[in-house]
Amino acid sequence: MITVPQRFLREIQLHLIHCTWPHTIPDAPLILGIEGPPGDGKTVNAQEAIKSLGWEYIALSTSDFGSSQEAECSKKLRAKYAEASIFSQHRGKPYVLICDDIDAAIGQWGGLTQYTVNTQFITGELMHLCGKNSPMEVETSKLSIDARELIKVSLNDSPVSNVTTIPVPIIFTGNDFTKLYAPLLRAGRMRKFEWIPDEDERIIIIESIFKPHLSSAECFQLYHACQSYAKSIQQADASNVAYKPLPISFFSALKVEVQDDAIISMVEQYKWTVASQLFKQNELGKKSILQMSFSYDICLKKAKERILAQLDKSYL
Repeated sequence: MITVPQRFLREIQLHLIHCTWPHTIPDAPLILGIEGPPGDGKTVNAQEAIKSLGWEYIALSTSDFGSSQEAECSKKLRAKYAEASIFSQHRGKPYVLICDDIDAAIGQWGGLTQYTVNTQFITGELMHLCGKNSPMEVETSKLSIDARELIKVSLNDSPVSNVTTIPVPIIFTGNDFTKLYAPLLRAGRMRKFEWIPDEDERIIIIESIFKPHLSSAECFQLYHACQSYAKSIQQADASNVAYKPLPISFFSALKVEVQDDAIISMVEQYKWTVASQLFKQNELGKKSILQMSFSYDICLKKAKERILAQLDKSYL
């Protein structure tokens, strides 16, 4: 679980309030668009913020917007939106619909992608959803089993072929919203929030990633040491490209790699049969081994190896 920076949490809170209590600001947009560079935690922060506020979410990814059947994707979007509406009404918790990397799913990227009929249908469906005074009717056959069961219970097993939705907040994340259909971005449909975390916000998130293995002071030191080293490598490469800070995803991947190295070391030391039994039966043993592997020196050494080898050039 990561710590969501206050500036990010504020935007989520405002959006949920505006959508749930529309009398606070009439005609508030249904969509919150979170735009920013890749790897800086837009989607993860949104999910954590929603859960911390006592809400739940239904997630849609880029793959959900692909289909060989015409209009099938827009039907899927409508069904997911309806499920969020049904869950909000019958599960005791309000729901949000999160669409990850929306610009990759329905954006116009020139010669890189094709603007398809499905893309047009999805865009049209989103435009319709933004007209919050126009509830949708959705066939129950298109809904998930959980949603159909909730409807069945709420209606005392009475048969029903269609359900009508209530407004559900939508959150988009993406890297470049200029690729989206321009009218979708207008005031009243989407509220835009640019997420480029500053140094303090990055360190707050990194502390929560490495907690409890590294102290706050060690996380601060690790962040600056990694950034300095990456910058020096880029400058030594005589590149004229402006330096971009290592994204938060670099440090998430670093934690996983250090942890994996510790696990493999244990397997090599005790052999597979013994090591697997230790992990299965001895939770304290597992925690102590992982704790030992997360020293500041080990993390910094592994980070420098990743930067120097350029295992992922998008980090530099």
